[in-house]
Amino acid sequence: MEFQIVTHFKPAGDQPQAIDSLVTGLNNNKKDQILLGVTGSGKTFTMANTDTYIEKDSTINEKIDMLRYSAICSLLERKDTITVASVSCIYGLGSPKSYINMTISLSVGDKICVDDFLSNLADLQYKRSDIRFERGYFRVRGDIIDIFPACHKDKAWRLSLFGNKIEKISQIDAMTGNVIEHINKITVFPNSYHITSRKTLLQSIQLIKKELHERLDYYYSQNKFVEAKRLEQRTNFDIEMMVTTGTCKGIENYSRYLYEMEAGYPPPTLFEYLPEGVILFVDESHVTIPQIGAMYSGNEAHIGALERVDIICKLRSKEIDVLVGVNLLREGLDIPECGLVAILDADKEGFLRSETSFIQTIGRAARNAEGKAILYADKITGSLDRALKETERRRKKQQQDNALHNITPKTIIKNISNTLQNKVVAEEGIIILITLI
Repeated sequence: MEFQIVTHFKPAGDQPQAIDSLVTGLNNNKKDQILLGVTGSGKTFTMANTDTYIEKDSTINEKIDMLRYSAICSLLERKDTITVASVSCIYGLGSPKSYINMTISLSVGDKICVDDFLSNLADLQYKRSDIRFERGYFRVRGDIIDIFPACHKDKAWRLSLFGNKIEKISQIDAMTGNVIEHINKITVFPNSYHITSRKTLLQSIQLIKKELHERLDYYYSQNKFVEAKRLEQRTNFDIEMMVTTGTCKGIENYSRYLYEMEAGYPPPTLFEYLPEGVILFVDESHVTIPQIGAMYSGNEAHIGALERVDIICKLRSKEIDVLVGVNLLREGLDIPECGLVAILDADKEGFLRSETSFIQTIGRAARNAEGKAILYADKITGSLDRALKETERRRKKQQQDNALHNITPKTIIKNISNTLQNKVVAEEGIIILITLI
């Protein structure tokens, strides 16, 4: 689906060539593409000009997905569990309460109605196939039912029935079918984090439809017909899939309704599955804790985000002349008024003084034609040396491109939000950013 870009600018310099290359890669179904560019070179603008709509699908690495299921099941089943997690521990999961309520416990000697049991497996998002047998599938061969749980890499369960009675439960090699050991009891956990009862699902769909109509009314009132049509098609398709199969791609987007959460509340994560009395070790906490906190604040809708925006707006409108800090001064900030970035203790090797951090922080002054960066150090460290060389390489390449295309560098012009227009001070000045720690 094509879209129109509303902008006063046109692609220039290397941007047209980059756009053509990106579009060619997309048309050729190229899996990975990387657009490299210095700060302020218009990478986001270049990507927008590819003029291609790509539907996103969050594909989780198969191995990580299996490990996440294994961690959840272990935490729910036993107390002697050690879980090692990366930042993926803040990946949105389903409600622990819903997940536990949908489990099926089986023991040797239990009597079951086979048809009802197979139907229950389907409700847990397991798929039946007599040919394909992998994680999340089950198969039936006479009085034998094989189940491949999502939490196992290469092991499955085999139920041997005598009539409607479970005569034997075995753990088998999923590839060969050979018996590894006989066990007395198993717990079949759902094959999806985002699972809930049929009744709750249908109630959620009604709420989803209500919000859909509200959003459509808004888009139509703004004459955003393309956006409205896209939203309507995607949401109705998701609803149809949920009614038919109990799930859909991106079902986590509807977690607010599925788990009856209030607007603004963060989705459940691995932390909600931790039992009472757990011991939590956080390595590299100066990086990890802010990441976890950022997720919580981000879902609170208006707390940390507005504080951050307010500080930047005050800086740009000259209510603040000097900003001291770290978190606000790295990648992703567009502050064209920034005339100076000063980095203290630049010779202290570490995360905030790494090559990447240096380049990102120095780049905050790149949008100003008169911008400068000063790094204070008693010695040249490896990170500092590499960062300076990379910055110099980029500068020379930009100067060559400027000379080739007869370009005179100018400070980027970016409007401050209308609510702050009356606060802008008329006089010119230099905004100084200083990083400490």
